[in-house]
Amino acid sequence: MKKSLFVLLGTLMQISLAGQTTGSWGDQSNGTFINPVLNSDYSDPDVIRVDKKYYMVCSEFHFMGIPVLESDDMVNWKIIGKVYENLSPDGKQLLDDGLTVYTGPVAEGTKIHKLNGYYYLSIPEGGVERGWQTILRSKTIFGPYEKKVILEKGSTSINGPHQGSLVDTPDSEWWFYHFQSDGAMGRVVHLQPVRWQDGWPEIGVDIDRNWIGEPVYVWKKPDIKGDFKITAPQSDDDFNSSSLGLQWQWNHNPVNNFWSLTEKPGMLILKALKAENFNKARNTLTQKVMGTTGKVVTEMDITGFTDGQKAGICSMGGRNTSLLGVVRKGGQLYVFTEKDGKITGEKLIKSKKVYLKVILDIKGDKNQFFYSLDNKQFNQFGESFTTSAGFWKGTRIGLFSFNETNESGSAAFNWFTYNYDGPKGIK
Repeated sequence: MKKSLFVLLGTLMQISLAGQTTGSWGDQSNGTFINPVLNSDYSDPDVIRVDKKYYMVCSEFHFMGIPVLESDDMVNWKIIGKVYENLSPDGKQLLDDGLTVYTGPVAEGTKIHKLNGYYYLSIPEGGVERGWQTILRSKTIFGPYEKKVILEKGSTSINGPHQGSLVDTPDSEWWFYHFQSDGAMGRVVHLQPVRWQDGWPEIGVDIDRNWIGEPVYVWKKPDIKGDFKITAPQSDDDFNSSSLGLQWQWNHNPVNNFWSLTEKPGMLILKALKAENFNKARNTLTQKVMGTTGKVVTEMDITGFTDGQKAGICSMGGRNTSLLGVVRKGGQLYVFTEKDGKITGEKLIKSKKVYLKVILDIKGDKNQFFYSLDNKQFNQFGESFTTSAGFWKGTRIGLFSFNETNESGSAAFNWFTYNYDGPKGIK
């Protein structure tokens, strides 16, 4: 009876709250949130509470500097730092072979908790796109362990709900963060309610009544006292600081003497290293896509270009790359578009600066480049392009500069703005 009542109340709550929503994801400014709470590629999220603050990190693979995010209410997040800036050649050593206590189907990313005399192993299983969350428990850390599956896709459309963290509030309310593999968006972050029953955590709502929780779409925010501002990770940068915005990540270890924020104060200088193509170019500066639609614009000074140089704005995901930029050849400057290494549009321009824009529609698979010479009249340029995830990361946008023939030339970016769909009040 209690189980059926919990399922019924949970389902009714999702239905009733869905009619009150005002933003596309995250905080809805009415005491509720919509999943994902972070509609961006914060893969393999790990969250802890320190006193009344919450901190999140994620896996970034070859992109530099694991971001550290902070939240007061578990729903609204901002970037406050990075774990590192550069991929040392040593520093990894196992002191022994360890002890295997459990082997499961693609069991990875285990989190260990100790609560009320039990050791709990929270384990994502089954793979990124089709997995589920398993909990093991034992009175001793070496087992033997009891096992229970506590979260699965079930009758919902949220595939692979797993790989995250159990977190409590100061008032002992429990929640669970997990990711969802969402195509070109990468792995976005969801938040699920948790209740404890007979010493086991129950996550989400058991909609199909098979005793395994399923993820919720909309829910009441955690009961944390305070007047919290709706926020989301940073995206814009005017390059007026002595350091890059925390949202930026180099695609690999940067060559630091080939970029600068001080050579021309108020501008980001990307000097061109030699590379035969974009995929082999170094010092490409990237950030995560936020939400499924948005607009990115940047101003680029092109007076420092040399023959063979290409620079501009990019969309990249796996081997799927699309570029909008300027190339100099034969002493002339051309605006160009490029798709997976092939030029798809080219036009001679005469200007000292150019404005580059991309309109993102990731779910509609119709992303489009534009350029302008005055930041007023923008011209659509090149064909619409698609995006994708790859190498375990979602689509990114970024800035690039390289030279196909020699190591010379520079591009100067004056500002970068990124407006995207998101929680109510977020641009």
